This record gives sequence, structure tokens and C-alpha cells, in this order.
Amino acid sequence: MTSEIVQHALVAMLRAEILAGRYGAGVRLVEKYLASHHSVSRETVRATVQELVRRGLLERERYHAPMVPPADRDEIIDLISLRMRIEPLLVARFVERATAAQMAQFDTAQREFDQALEIGDPIVVDYACQAFYDILIKGAASWALGSAVERENARLTLFRSQLLGWEFELARLRESAAHRRIIGPWMRRRDAKTAYRVCERHMVEDAAWTVRELDRMVAA
Repeated sequence: MTSEIVQHALVAMLRAEILAGRYGAGVRLVEKYLASHHSVSRETVRATVQELVRRGLLERERYHAPMVPPADRDEIIDLISLRMRIEPLLVARFVERATAAQMAQFDTAQREFDQALEIGDPIVVDYACQAFYDILIKGAASWALGSAVERENARLTLFRSQLLGWEFELARLRESAAHRRIIGPWMRRRDAKTAYRVCERHMVEDAAWTVRELDRMVAA
């Protein structure tokens, strides 16, 4: 197995464990421990950590091991605003540019994501979510949109889970699955404009739900 494959697998594993709360806010991921625990080289751990920092799931501090960032309500609002603008664009680009094979892969990933949501385990769900977005990003063929959505989605999921809990995140993802079944036919018809509008409307509704829950938590 090549070092690149090992690193990719370790990134996926640590990302899922961070989002599942296995490494809570403020926990530092020590390079030596990770290398020993996962039986990989320090170089592989170092590259993995750099990728998780890039995705916004870890933060570096000088002279300290990288840390899982604590949730920030104001940043959640900023991330939600960003998501409402860029994710509909990503969907539209996918509709316009994806090959027939990528469209078929998208349908398969969507079904597997739905099955993972039925199981409800956060790590299983995140693996399925990663596979779903990987296909969406590759089909859209836009480095700018793909990079932005990848980072925004990971950090927003992390912060929502920290503040509102996994049960809220799971309920939100199940609601999103219902939305994907609505938008799917428009995507298969290659109607990018309608897919954009449907996705945008869902993003607004999803954002409003999250903000209501945050306000309710503050009021309580």
C-alpha cells in the first residue's frame, strides 16, 4: 500500500473521529501518539495533520500540537452564509459538467448516504458524506468551489455537532436527504438553473433551522 493511500485513509479516519467527537474541542493531536496508535510513519501523520488543518478541522499554535477548535457561534453564522452562496453554485456546475458516469456515481453515493443515515453512526455517516461530496466536487470540475465547499462543510459540521449535538446533526442530514430526492430529477435532466434554485431554497431553510436552534440554546 502506497504512502499516499495510507495518508488518504488516515485523513478520512481522523476527520470522521473528530466530527464524531472522539477528539473533543481543545484536544491536541500529538504526532508521536498518532504514528504509534495507527502504526504509520511520522511523515504520514505530518502530511495528514496538514490536510486536516487545511480543511479547518485542526488549528495550529506555535510550539504546540494542533488542536481541535472549539465551536464559535459567530463563525457558524458566517459559515452558513457562505454555504448558502457556494453550494448551489457547486450543484449547478455539477449538473453542467458531470459525465454520465459521474451522474450515475452520484445516484449510487446518494443511496449509500441514505443507508448510512439509517444506521445513524456518526463515523459511518461521515464516510458516506465524504464519498458523496467527493463525487459532487469531481463532477463539478471547479477547484475553487470544491475547495471552499470541502472546508466550509467540514468546519460547519464540526461546530454544529459541538454546540447542538449529534442528534440535531443527524436530523438535519436526514432532512437534507429528502431535499436531495427532490432535486435529483432536475439534476438528471441537466436543468442547472432549476437545480440551483431548489438547492438555494434548501440552503436557506437549513440555515434558518440551525439559527433557530442556536437561539433556543442561548435562551435556555
